[in-house]
Formats: sequence, structure tokens, C-alpha cells
Amino acid sequence: MIYKSLESPTVKFLREHEVKIGRPIKDKFFNAMIFVIFHDLIHAFDDCRTENLNWTNCVHHVCSEIRVNRLSSDCHFKRELLRGILKIPDTNQNASKEEF
Repeated sequence: MIYKSLESPTVKFLREHEVKIGRPIKDKFFNAMIFVIFHDLIHAFDDCRTENLNWTNCVHHVCSEIRVNRLSSDCHFKRELLRGILKIPDTNQNASKEEF
């Protein structure tokens, strides 16, 4: 699937421009990490178990993304630190919008 994705017109466009600016990215750079597989499997599960899930409905899509991020450990504290995010916002329901 990675190599199939590399044939996408958008991916080809981006990679061509990376070459033009002198920063080509080789095919071996791309690798499917386990959390990406978890992420997509949770979306697939949501799609299979919900009869009226509409991916073009932003509310439905966001609900699935929230589930994915919580269940796949994408928002795990260690991962946030590795991303350089040192302040974890208060995620309780009383948090103000300004904190985000």
C-alpha cells in the first residue's frame, strides 16, 4: 500500500517539488508504523459497526478521530513529549477555549 500511495498524483507532485528544492525523499523513508495501523483499524471498526456513519458529516468524522486518538495512544504523554509539546492542556469539560 505504501508503494501504491507513492503513485498518487498529489504525492508525486510533492515529491517532484522536494527534488526541485534539493531535498528529495527516498522511497525507503516511508514506513508503516504500528500506531498508523491501529489508527486505521479503529476507523475500519467504526465504519463496520455503525450503520449510519457518514464520513462526510464532520461530527461523525470528528467522533471517530477522537476515538482513534484515545484508543491508539496517539495522545499518550510520551508521544506528546517526543513531539516537543511540554504543556498538556486541561481536557476536562470545564476547560476554557483559551487553553486550547
